[in-house]
Amino acid sequence: MLGASDQQTIICAVAESRGISPSIGIALVNITLGEAILSQICDNQSYVKTIHKLQIAIASRIVLMSTACPPNKDSVLYSLIDELIPDADIEMLDRSAWSEIDGLEYIENLAFKSDIDPMKVATQGKYYCIGSLAAHMFTVTFAPNSLRIRYRPSEDTMMIDVSVIQSLEILQNLDKPKSKDSLFGLLNQTKTPMGSRMLRSNILQPPTKYDTFIGPRYEALEELTDMRNQRTYAVKAGINDMLDVARQTYKELTNEVHLHLNDVEAQQGIHLTLKFDHGRKYWLHVKSGHLNQEALPRIFINVLKKKDHIECQTLPLVKLNLRLSETSNEIVMRSDKVIQKLIEDLRESAPQLFRVCESVALVDMIASFAHLATIRDYVRPEILGTLALKAARHPILDRVMFEEFVPNDYIATPEHRFHIVTGCNMAGKTTYIRAVALLQIMAQIGCFVPAEYASFSVVHNLFARVSLADNLEANLSTYSLEMREMAFILRNVDEKSLVIIDELGRGTSPRDGLAMAIAMSEALIQSGAFVWFATHFVELTQVLKDRPGVLNLQLASERSISDVGEPRLVMLYKAKSGVVDPNQHYGIDLARAIGFPESFTKRAEEVANALRRRREANWRDSESQRLVARRKLVLSLHDALRQAYEHGSDEALPGYLKHLQEDFITRMNDLEIS
Repeated sequence: MLGASDQQTIICAVAESRGISPSIGIALVNITLGEAILSQICDNQSYVKTIHKLQIAIASRIVLMSTACPPNKDSVLYSLIDELIPDADIEMLDRSAWSEIDGLEYIENLAFKSDIDPMKVATQGKYYCIGSLAAHMFTVTFAPNSLRIRYRPSEDTMMIDVSVIQSLEILQNLDKPKSKDSLFGLLNQTKTPMGSRMLRSNILQPPTKYDTFIGPRYEALEELTDMRNQRTYAVKAGINDMLDVARQTYKELTNEVHLHLNDVEAQQGIHLTLKFDHGRKYWLHVKSGHLNQEALPRIFINVLKKKDHIECQTLPLVKLNLRLSETSNEIVMRSDKVIQKLIEDLRESAPQLFRVCESVALVDMIASFAHLATIRDYVRPEILGTLALKAARHPILDRVMFEEFVPNDYIATPEHRFHIVTGCNMAGKTTYIRAVALLQIMAQIGCFVPAEYASFSVVHNLFARVSLADNLEANLSTYSLEMREMAFILRNVDEKSLVIIDELGRGTSPRDGLAMAIAMSEALIQSGAFVWFATHFVELTQVLKDRPGVLNLQLASERSISDVGEPRLVMLYKAKSGVVDPNQHYGIDLARAIGFPESFTKRAEEVANALRRRREANWRDSESQRLVARRKLVLSLHDALRQAYEHGSDEALPGYLKHLQEDFITRMNDLEIS
């Protein structure tokens, strides 16, 4: 009996970039099923992901560029395909066959009409997979709008489309492209180009396998961040006697520091926490609530007062730090001499070292994570079925603002998957929902995250609708872009997805925008994905409040009066359960706080109140009308049933009652939706 693969004819076209870290475009066309699957992979120089994908596909024919194959070029990819996939016929076409324009035309003409716009979104910026689809025009033909075309990322990785990469500033800052205020800029503490390339590849395609990728990276990263003085112990014992003596002295001094901490706690009756940084070495952390009096005991020096705690030292601790620094410098100097000698010996084996360059890149990337986790006080996440974050911080703004950034909590479980986030302008809704997406990426590439506690669920797709800019080149308005991107999201979202939506429907009229927001929210709820939906449509919270899985959140703000008597709106930037007050005119409050004339804001408030009263009156009127209509309908039903009871025959009565029931239900439903 033949397997499913033996009964199908599959042709695969492959395109390869010319960079050091190759991007591979693949277009698999199943002629038997009339289906095409496109993928673009960030691979390494051993092409592990590409070969794996081709082996799984069991293609009968593989199409490659003639310019990238012998005798024109000694291609590593060609050699691997020829060696590892011997059953496939290799066909070579001229490079001109891989045309992005032809590939897009292929999608426009051959794809199902309902798939065209979502495919354009999914393949935006992915030249190599689109070009690979174009190459099939020379090998096979299909009838118009008869080919099912889908985009699928490489196996065991999260799918992040180009619009998400841009809008969340994953690789590049939108306002300042050369700045490091992006997720890649934050995490890139690597020391080698190959480490930087590996980091970039992982951010674009975070792995989804915990046991194979994420978990081992956490273990390696934790090993590095426990090693606070890694240079101190870089060389193992027994290599250099003087180095061993210096390290023993360092260890004894460290023990003295901890003993001194215990003595101070016992003498002063204050709970202290020992902290370390490379500038001050050891110092003491005291929470303000642990102090029984305002003034610190005189034993504490170098006092630095923070918002909710105090940082300080003692004179004995400063002396111990000085001795530690001297000993540490001696250890580093002697260790460097040993390592330098090792490097000189290894230079003779340099050719063999190139074979482990990918391992070096991985170590470099994880060391970069360790450096960041150490200086930023990140924590190791747990990978469970729940997304739970305690005092989490936006990773990019945390670096820019440091202690001024207000942390927030997040929770997403099967019981609370859909979060409606409301709040006034500038309350921090966008920052709040973007942070969870960036933290998810960090956790899934094996990095620790800025939070007090973190638990994540592995997601396979990350979707975002956050941009509000028109696309003049594509002749698309903001609303058109919203609808096209939402169509792509709704076609691909599932229970293993994380979705953030920011102000959907603001590009059209309030009525239509609210209607579309409600409809799409219901579809996202049914998908089972983790969703954060920021909106100004407070009515959305009322419509969905009884739906299972929905949680209402608000970014709080409060009114206050300044010292000079001017009203102002204070943003607390803190998420809490509940909904903003629909009768509170936050936009007018903000205009008043900015400095608009009182006559202007007062008139705006009068108009807003009048509109609100009119809406309430219309609602009451319409509700009253429906109530009257329902009563009339019930009375009519009563009369009809009485007539049937008094005059109906046994033969005709069952059919009449069934018809009466159906008519009553239909008319009652019409009243409810009118």
